[in-house]
Amino acid sequence: MAGRRKFSGGLTPDAALRGAEETIRAMEIESDAHYAVGNLKFFLEQAWPTLMPGIPFQDNWHISCLVEHLEALARRDIRRLIINISPRSLKSTVLVAFRAWRWLDEEGIPSKGVPPGVVEKFLAASFGLNLARRDSRRTRALIKSQWYQARWGKKFSIVSDQDEKGRFDNDKGGFSMIASVEGGVLGEGGSCRLMDDPNDIEKMVKEPETYPQNVREWYSASMASRSIDPRTDVALCVQQRSSYGADLTEYLEELGGWDKCVIPLEWRGAHTIGPLAYPDPRTHLGELMFPARFGPEDVATAKREHKNHYPAQFNQEPSAGGKSGLNREWFQFYNPPGAGVKDQDGRPRAIRISLSDGSFVERLPVELPSAFEQVVQSWDMAFKGGSENDYVAGHVWARTGANAYLMMRDHGHRTFPETLDAVRNVTEIYPCPEKLVEDTANGPAVIDTLKNEIPGIIPVPPAGGKWSRVAAISGYVEAGNVFLPNPDLFPWVWEFLAELAAGAAAKHDDDTDAMSQALKRLYDSSKRTAVPEFRVSPRLGEPSNAVHIDSQTVAPWMRRFVAVIPGRAALWVAELPRGCMRVVGELPLEGIDATVAGRELGRKILADLNNGKKVVRMKEVTQKPYDVLLPKSAFAPIEPVGCWAELMEQSLLSFEPEEADWDARNQARETLRAGRIRTEMVEEGDAAVDRLRELLAFRPPDFQKLEYDRSRAFELAEENLAEYHRYMGMTEGKVTGDWPKLKISPECKCLIAELGAFRRDQDPPAFVEVLLLAVCAPRTMANAPDIRAMQWPQATAAGSRSRKSRKFSLGR
Repeated sequence: MAGRRKFSGGLTPDAALRGAEETIRAMEIESDAHYAVGNLKFFLEQAWPTLMPGIPFQDNWHISCLVEHLEALARRDIRRLIINISPRSLKSTVLVAFRAWRWLDEEGIPSKGVPPGVVEKFLAASFGLNLARRDSRRTRALIKSQWYQARWGKKFSIVSDQDEKGRFDNDKGGFSMIASVEGGVLGEGGSCRLMDDPNDIEKMVKEPETYPQNVREWYSASMASRSIDPRTDVALCVQQRSSYGADLTEYLEELGGWDKCVIPLEWRGAHTIGPLAYPDPRTHLGELMFPARFGPEDVATAKREHKNHYPAQFNQEPSAGGKSGLNREWFQFYNPPGAGVKDQDGRPRAIRISLSDGSFVERLPVELPSAFEQVVQSWDMAFKGGSENDYVAGHVWARTGANAYLMMRDHGHRTFPETLDAVRNVTEIYPCPEKLVEDTANGPAVIDTLKNEIPGIIPVPPAGGKWSRVAAISGYVEAGNVFLPNPDLFPWVWEFLAELAAGAAAKHDDDTDAMSQALKRLYDSSKRTAVPEFRVSPRLGEPSNAVHIDSQTVAPWMRRFVAVIPGRAALWVAELPRGCMRVVGELPLEGIDATVAGRELGRKILADLNNGKKVVRMKEVTQKPYDVLLPKSAFAPIEPVGCWAELMEQSLLSFEPEEADWDARNQARETLRAGRIRTEMVEEGDAAVDRLRELLAFRPPDFQKLEYDRSRAFELAEENLAEYHRYMGMTEGKVTGDWPKLKISPECKCLIAELGAFRRDQDPPAFVEVLLLAVCAPRTMANAPDIRAMQWPQATAAGSRSRKSRKFSLGR
């Protein structure tokens, strides 16, 4: 085989061609390498096969936006920069490339007051050390790669005695070291501080009451002070937003001095991005940032799977109200009775609430109900009273049906003695049976100090996270069941709403804690109440008489008695002939002995017999005895003095008004004797709760709503007016007669509050216990006739109606 002809120099044509190609290739590499030093985007494209082997590079405008802002940071045109962008947008990969790229400039950090030859020193942090170590390893691997070394290997080299995953140095004075939120910041600072995902999103959701504050403390105490030259150093925070705010981005915004570059996944209408005013090429609302990588189907899946977290993590829009979910527009408002702000036409003025998009909603305040089914105090305590510490927040909340009302707010910096006085003062104004105190801070000390002074103090352990407790009651707020005082009358309500709307980002959350604690108690009680029939206002679809609160005058002929539970409470009750009951007064007896109890009972019974405010004075008062009913335990012997019932009766019958003259005292003795007061024993039966529920029912068991029949109505009107009225009531869904059979005076506030919270699985509270005793009292009244015969006028020749026997109700 003939050999190839050789050209001068001994090279074959193929070898010469290959040599020329290699020369050209070397020149191209050198040219690209030189161009990459000044262009981060081109460097990233060239480094991509090394960074992401096997994955093709997909260019997109948002990558150009990111690298231009990073280049401005490197030039010191921007000193402090926040970048908010959705996950899986290549942000971490861009930062890995950025660190390797910055060391290519032989002249060091350019201009802006930085001395020549100074090389970038990186301090890179993430929420976890593993994440920071991963990106540090990727940066070091890129620098040591054949691709990188072939182009820039002579510019610098990694120092062999400082070449680790957590830190590596170059021989020009630069270094790259890592830190984390969980591990803190140790050792040196950096001329370029990089914070990539400083918030652990999972912990933000699971530990919103503590974790955000930990991140803020980490930045303030460590990362913020780790600059080398504060005059020229730069800082970068790159993250997706937390679903409910309170992340490091929000904290840096509060501190001020930071530029923001926000790139939402879906276009929200902004035409430029960040301090460089980078043009956003999108033109349609909802248009995606990177449809080739994250298309419509992927977005639909993300919305389903991320649910409430999608707006923040993908569109960089944390929910207003944060983890609490308590948007200001969810709340309703009320006016105290007889109060309110009127417009120029004399009508109640609506409350206007501004929304984040510039629009507003209006809420027309309702009038505060006159009575409530349940009332609770709720306290969130603080350790100290200084202005730099948390507040003490005390609330009084009341519930009627499904609606809860904030009745009172005590809020301020309190020392321990001042906190005790605040609880005493609120209790004096609202002596409700349930006083909830969060069992943290100095709550236990408050409980121990006051538990033998103020009854009904209940320690509440903070079960679950703070914002999980708020989430448990947020549905009641969103449904419009939570009412606040009219802020036009009480301006502090705006401050209250601001805290609730800020959620986990709020500087203080004392009102939030007090409110969530109270509402959870109210609504948990309403779900488990042993008397769900009880209500102070009609529920949806019920007739107007489906209530148990009513101010009624008790007639002279009614049976009257007082039910008493020693050391607990007493109730004044009147019984109607048809078995209906009226509770007209109450008296707390907590911690009161028999002698004092008898004196207080005598005082109220004397007023009852005398002034006619609750019971009309009877001329024949001696005809019906005034019973004092007590349980069997009150008659147990007490050596050597007798029994509680006997001591109480002696004190009651010997009562004389204080500071009264002889005639008044004598008249009191005569009135009490004429009342024929007697003490009787009543045993509470096992079916007392069932009996109470029967009395609370607002319609008879056979009640049915009827369709109106005109002929039937006329027929009943001719035959029996009582039946006619009953029939007409049923056609309108209303009950006629004495239903419900148990009515309570609105003055019996303690009983009303306790009935709303009474549950079968717990011992009854004081006033419910005495009511159960009262409903077990044997009936002694004979039934009075409800109907009597009357004669209609007889018809005459002139056409008048003939005299005919008809019956009708007395309508008592």
